[in-house]
Amino acid sequence: MGNHMFERQRTSATIPDQRLSVTLTMIDGEIMRGNLRLPMSGRLFDAMNNPDQFFDLETLDGDRLFLAKHSVRKIESFEPPRADQLLRRIKEGVVFDPYEVLGLPKAASPQAVRESYLALARTYHPDRFSGIDLPPEMRDYVHAMLTRINVAYQQLSPHPRS
Repeated sequence: MGNHMFERQRTSATIPDQRLSVTLTMIDGEIMRGNLRLPMSGRLFDAMNNPDQFFDLETLDGDRLFLAKHSVRKIESFEPPRADQLLRRIKEGVVFDPYEVLGLPKAASPQAVRESYLALARTYHPDRFSGIDLPPEMRDYVHAMLTRINVAYQQLSPHPRS
């Protein structure tokens, strides 16, 4: 009888974590994004309505937090854009606008171009995600965005980069 209990525990431990990307609005108004660990049912409803007082959230920065359910005002799932969506837009003839990629108006100064480039390059740099086990589509998306940011900067930079 004791062997069966251990076998069941070993089997359930091999089930991979199911996570859902969520945006949380906390009671104090703070907004957080991250990946919420789901129960075996794989449903957000079950994660938030089980008897546990806390839930497990991995932030986009890679921090692991245990948050009190009563501190959450609103929770919404979100689907991060996939890299193949970027590629599909490019293939469909969407014109590459380096100003749009860098989030700048057409009359932006070279200094504004550089500052926007540096901020976005830091945001999407692979080192920022090195300790996080991202799904392959997220890794592809980050890589695609960094490539777009670099190309946009090369097109708008007054000094050619070698």
